[in-house]
Amino acid sequence: MPPRKLRVTLTETGRLDDGCPHCGQILNKRPERKAACPHCKQFIFVRTRPIDRQRVLVTEEEANLLENEWANFPRPTISLFLDNEKMQKCREQLAEKLGCAPSDEDVALTHLNQEMMNHAKRRDWGLYRNTKLSVAALLERNQKPEKALRFYFEVCYLDLNGPQNTGGVNDPALRTSLNVQDFNLKDAWLAPALVDKILELILILRHNEAQVYKDFMSVAEIASRNLKLPVLPQKAWDEISAGIYI
Repeated sequence: MPPRKLRVTLTETGRLDDGCPHCGQILNKRPERKAACPHCKQFIFVRTRPIDRQRVLVTEEEANLLENEWANFPRPTISLFLDNEKMQKCREQLAEKLGCAPSDEDVALTHLNQEMMNHAKRRDWGLYRNTKLSVAALLERNQKPEKALRFYFEVCYLDLNGPQNTGGVNDPALRTSLNVQDFNLKDAWLAPALVDKILELILILRHNEAQVYKDFMSVAEIASRNLKLPVLPQKAWDEISAGIYI
């Protein structure tokens, strides 16, 4: 099967060098805003293109093309939730362990990892999922898109399995009598904002479909095995990728 196209297409429109986008002549001074080329007298526009955030020299037609790309570029905001009191306690523990002041990122990741472990012990998979989403948002804010993408993938996979909060009910007999489930497909869903966020990171990273599929499956297969999830990774991929590719 041939590779599919992303739902949003970005181009490498524009010139990165100091050449006029109309006549190609090299300019003595690169313009910072709209200016006329001293050689061909045509207007040169300066824009930032979404594919790599580079400032480029373009024609008016190309400027309109880039504006259209920005208008269709998915840029959802994913909130990051941190408990300030627990963060401070974590900061003090890390400082004592390391013998120096830890970075804000190290404190936040340590705090969130502790929260995930606590939720997993109590089999509160909905809270576990929310904390993992915060890890993804934190990694993205700290300019680690590849790691963030893998966490966003896992969150989507968990959502498609309907994660439940069991409140620490582990006794098999009690779980049966109360009909306690770790995952319930009746609550399965796929958040459009998360699909858009995944698409945004794929566009930024410029990964092809084979690489994206490999990244998702490597994450999903581990989660499926460890948590005994009811939805197979391939089925989840089919649903997630339908919102990314056409």
